[in-house]
Amino acid sequence: MGVVAIYFAWRAPYIASLMSEMQRDVVGDSDGVARRAAALLIEALAASQGPVAVSLAGGSTPKRLYETLALPDWRRKVPWERVHWFWSDERFVPPDHPDNNYRMVRAAMLGPVGVNKAQIHPVATVGIDPAAAAMLYQAELRAFYGSAE
Repeated sequence: MGVVAIYFAWRAPYIASLMSEMQRDVVGDSDGVARRAAALLIEALAASQGPVAVSLAGGSTPKRLYETLALPDWRRKVPWERVHWFWSDERFVPPDHPDNNYRMVRAAMLGPVGVNKAQIHPVATVGIDPAAAAMLYQAELRAFYGSAE
């Protein structure tokens, strides 16, 4: 099972990709950053076998990446059937709240692509307190990775 991480530097014209080693790419604008990040993600996914987990960040910085991946030219390059989408952070607001990271990713990428709901792993934010939500998400991660502890 693979894990792919792409890190964005806030308001900086570069991205660092952690796949096999640290790499720094200088990119001129936000669209260029999104395209480069999409290419790196697709490259990492192509190099993996079996199910793979991608941890998504929220906020406006990675939103352009998600929109790029949903574009037809990029969409067909992603092995959607093998990818499970997790969140690295979430604001503790309902899923329909404008500040909810799951909502943003769903609107920018997951919905337009039609990703299977069984492959989407949002953080619970309704009808549960934050500590219980964290424990529930920990259990979901352990179940995905096959770890009992």
